[in-house]
Amino acid sequence: MLRQTSSPKLRQKQILRYGAAAIALGLIIGAVVFIYLNIGNIEKAKAAADFTSKNNFEGLWSTGTSWVGGVAPPSSNVDSNIEIFGFITLVGDLNYQATGGGKTLTISDTLVIDGNVTMNNKANITVNSGGLLIITGNFTAENKIVIGNGGMIVIGGDMTFNNSNQSDYTPGGDLFVLGTVTGNTAAEGDAQGGTALQNDFPNIFNYVTGQTSSLPVDFKSVKVESLGNNLMITWQTASETNNDFFTIEASDNGKNFETIGNFKGAGNSNQTLSYRFVYQNPKTSHQYYRIKQTDYDGKYDYSKIVSFKNHSENQRIAHSLEIISVGPNPFTQSFTINFEASRDASVVLRLLNQQGIAVASETIEVNKGNNRFEFVDKFNLKPGIYILAIAQDNNVSKPVRVVKK
Repeated sequence: MLRQTSSPKLRQKQILRYGAAAIALGLIIGAVVFIYLNIGNIEKAKAAADFTSKNNFEGLWSTGTSWVGGVAPPSSNVDSNIEIFGFITLVGDLNYQATGGGKTLTISDTLVIDGNVTMNNKANITVNSGGLLIITGNFTAENKIVIGNGGMIVIGGDMTFNNSNQSDYTPGGDLFVLGTVTGNTAAEGDAQGGTALQNDFPNIFNYVTGQTSSLPVDFKSVKVESLGNNLMITWQTASETNNDFFTIEASDNGKNFETIGNFKGAGNSNQTLSYRFVYQNPKTSHQYYRIKQTDYDGKYDYSKIVSFKNHSENQRIAHSLEIISVGPNPFTQSFTINFEASRDASVVLRLLNQQGIAVASETIEVNKGNNRFEFVDKFNLKPGIYILAIAQDNNVSKPVRVVKK
């Protein structure tokens, strides 16, 4: 039987061809491994980017409308599975006892706890990829804690495991502890400190430590009004630092935005400036608007999102109450609050402590539109963290965190 053999030149070509194919395959595998290993970093960056001074509070734990089903779970002696799919803030301590058997707090978005957390040996925490758990106080656990690839836990105080034989820590994402870690060698080795948090996630560091970061542009207001068949979008700034330009953006759903115009910024300013942009022949599907501000170095920030519905009927969705700015924050004896009201009527301004108890209250008369009020501490408030909110009838503003020195 004859066996066909290749010539030396042909064998050389085949070797080169196979070698090239092997290199290409190696590059593809390398790329896949790189993406797999770095997908957590992508999700991590997203979680951190979502945590800014403008949207720290979107839903309070104690408010039924923050939850699917409209019923808020308790924060003390919790004995049920809890899933976080939005941005939830708990003002006060969380006591997760799970006395009825193993229960899990699963975080797929963001949970901020302005207080301490205690969990017994039947209560677990799982932070999924892209999830973020922030605890400003101390954390004490006896059971299983899992941080998925791309998840993040930030603890402003100490992290303590009670040396239970059920204590377990499974790393995968990032753990930042500004205090000390005791009782679990895996967590002790995995935890990063305050310096790393400040370098990587300054917004979160500032929040946990009660500090404030100066924004390049202080937006006072953003409004959308009908102008014949067009829309007029106006905004005011209280100050600007290195502000190159504004980008006007619109959205159908409040999440995915597209650019509808640009406007030159003032660069640097310490006085109130007003801007106006006419959106000609607007898409009827556009119901949400915001202003993006970009610095000379390419960094950017956003204004609040405002809504405007049904262009054909020129009907605006009124923002019931909107806190625009609070300062100084932290404050010593007083601070000034700028807010927007939908009508002429009295409003109630309240400060809640970390247990959710109102410790200060003021009733003031306001006008529709922009209002300004100076809060003076005549209640002998102790230094610490408070939650500020204003209410008008059944409408309550999104709360804002303020700190007294």
